Amino acid sequence: MKLHYRTQGDGEPVIIIHGLFGDGLNWGGVSRILKDHFRLILPDMRNHGRSPHNNDIRYTTMAADIAALMDDLNLPKAHIVGHSMGGKIAMTFALQHPERVSSLTVVDIAPKRYPIRHRDVFAGLLAVVEAKPQTRQDAEAILQEHIQTTDVRTFILKNLERTDQGFQWRINWQALYGHYEDLADFPVESGKYTGPTQFLVGELSDYVSKEDQPTITGLFPNAKGRIVGGTGHWLHAEKPELVAEWIRKFILAV
Repeated sequence: MKLHYRTQGDGEPVIIIHGLFGDGLNWGGVSRILKDHFRLILPDMRNHGRSPHNNDIRYTTMAADIAALMDDLNLPKAHIVGHSMGGKIAMTFALQHPERVSSLTVVDIAPKRYPIRHRDVFAGLLAVVEAKPQTRQDAEAILQEHIQTTDVRTFILKNLERTDQGFQWRINWQALYGHYEDLADFPVESGKYTGPTQFLVGELSDYVSKEDQPTITGLFPNAKGRIVGGTGHWLHAEKPELVAEWIRKFILAV
């Protein structure tokens, strides 16, 4: 599958992989800083943004999409950064293609299976489809019945676009919902990536815990962890300058 992508800046290539319900523009605050130092490649993963839709959302398949993108761009290696779902894609890619990863930055996710989340988001997505809203304000009002957090609601609404048939979701929410078990899982239980690795974790997030450390170091023996104080799961949006600086310094030290 050929992914839609954007590029910014010049220098060593850095691929930033977004999380669930996102797209390549999600890291705007961080990329505005990093583009002065690196060549950024910002893909929309399958079923997200402007990339094609497909019911196969296994992490091994999405890691293969990254490999294909690098082939198209003639990149033998790149620094890989991934958040949440994108972090799982990044880890899978590093374990399957360690020779193509200059460094790995994983943002607020662990290599493990998670319980089912996002039921409220999927309920809101379906409610908007069924209601056929005439305005974005109507769509937000419908979403608010399911998603109380304003920032999350605003983030989801970025996927809403007007078409000749009315407002529709750009993401392939049916595939994401129908195959959510694949997103909750982490398929790689063997292999190692021994290159430079850092895990950035939100202090207030519950996605990564001390109990995950043995699994992390088993797969990524050179991993180092950093806690981003006062942030939750969306630490790159909450403190973009700090996250960008830590990624910049980490890559330059490789």
